Amino acid sequence: MKQEERIRQTKHAFRLALLNTLPEKPLHKISVRDLTEKTGLNRSTFYLHYHDVYDLKDDLVQTILNGLVDRFRRHSVAEQKKSIVPLLRDIFDYADRNREVLITLSQTELYQKLVDEVNSEVRAIFFPVWAAVLPGANREKFELYFHFVTSGVLAAISYWLRSGSETLDEIVESTEQLIRFGEESLY
Repeated sequence: MKQEERIRQTKHAFRLALLNTLPEKPLHKISVRDLTEKTGLNRSTFYLHYHDVYDLKDDLVQTILNGLVDRFRRHSVAEQKKSIVPLLRDIFDYADRNREVLITLSQTELYQKLVDEVNSEVRAIFFPVWAAVLPGANREKFELYFHFVTSGVLAAISYWLRSGSETLDEIVESTEQLIRFGEESLY
């Protein structure tokens, strides 16, 4: 097995151990011992990859964040001007493939950090793009709308993953309708 693959598997094991421990204990009470017992790996292996449990937490949030932000980057301005559906489908598909991780995170204190980070990253990438897609929009209302949409999409993901009440196509359509309805208030 290649070194990179071993590192990836080891980090994945520690991330899963943290996710499996979070429902049992708050982050500040989770020890490296808790995690090494769950993974079957030793403390020196943990410290080879992380400084402490908070470093692991940051890695976990960053991994999910990178996956979500990557979905946003895949879709051009021209594509988004035509339809936001492909972007939403990509985001919800990613969420579906990471269902257990996101459900667990949504039940912890880490979820708000993830929401804040997604808002910040997506804003840096797309605020200028979306401002171009919606020319003439009231700037103050647009700022509010932007946060409403990004936070709302994350809330829709959380609801959908827990409820399972809609298919992927149905939740994408519902979310797209809510976003389009909100656009009308910008003018």
